Amino acid sequence: MTLISEIANYALYTQQLSPNCITASKTTQHIDMRLLHLNCQSLNTCRQQLSTYVDTKDVKIMCLSETWFKGTEGSFRNWRAYVRNRPAGSDGYGGVAIFIHPSIKTIPFKLDSDMEAVWCKVVIENKVVILGSVYIPPGKIDHIAKLDQILQNNVPDNTPVVVAGDVNAVSSMWDSKPNISQNSMSYQMGLEVEGLIATHGFHIHNTGHYTYIKKNDTTGVVTK
Repeated sequence: MTLISEIANYALYTQQLSPNCITASKTTQHIDMRLLHLNCQSLNTCRQQLSTYVDTKDVKIMCLSETWFKGTEGSFRNWRAYVRNRPAGSDGYGGVAIFIHPSIKTIPFKLDSDMEAVWCKVVIENKVVILGSVYIPPGKIDHIAKLDQILQNNVPDNTPVVVAGDVNAVSSMWDSKPNISQNSMSYQMGLEVEGLIATHGFHIHNTGHYTYIKKNDTTGVVTK
């Protein structure tokens, strides 16, 4: 198992990203692409700042958590959008999205689940990569098992995969200095995520450095 070297190493964390997010991958391919994962806590609020960042860093793919979109809304420039929002009339928080630059070919990849997750396939240098943006709300430890089942049932062996998400879980695997009780739900969720990573042979791309200082936050990126 080797990482998607450029998708992985160019997972560009901004000051809005906290150590509860995980980005991970599993692939044998070297693919040159710049990807951003962000827990934006309202894309509408940070849209202008994000646009500047995307242009400055030449980001081509964005995986977002907590978009706070409602109903069917959800867009970013003229980029291809894969969006999953909470229903209209709900609290309006949460929500996930993948936005992909028009120069990148994408293929819809719809997976039925009650998780806050959205998926697609991205074609880069004639290689097809499955891409997922996932949000697991605090305390929803059962959603980790649901994510495991999605991967087991829908992702063939040796298929390149990138999963980026805010999973609200704490572990020294992606947080160099976790300061939390081992009896806490966040810690227990971290153990479950560690098991998922081991089961699927994911490589974690988090460096362990804080990108956003906020009590009890955790995020990351993983690829397969």
